[in-house]
Amino acid sequence: MSYYQKNRDAILQKRKSYYENNKEKILARESGYYKNEDGKKRKTINAWKRMGLVADDYEALYDLRKNAEKCWICEKAFQPDDKRCLDHDHETGKFRQILCYSCNVRDNWKNKVSK
Repeated sequence: MSYYQKNRDAILQKRKSYYENNKEKILARESGYYKNEDGKKRKTINAWKRMGLVADDYEALYDLRKNAEKCWICEKAFQPDDKRCLDHDHETGKFRQILCYSCNVRDNWKNKVSK
């Protein structure tokens, strides 16, 4: 049995106590982190992994999405504040293309893939 397993309750209680005593400092540090570029990148990549997206290199995929110039389906150029979506196969989790939000919520990609 590992140290953690033997002392799990005490460790969890110590962590909880530390968090309660330092909550403001911890929250301030975390909120600042997720506002900078590296924090946004980590948060986005973790969300992709949680939703089942499968990729060989998540960092490269993040950069690809960030630098995409146009939607793969409608070919409309992205504006700086446009939402860029990762189209992926929901069965396998494999990434397909970068889409605008409008195309992502429609089934138009099926027509383009079958061409």
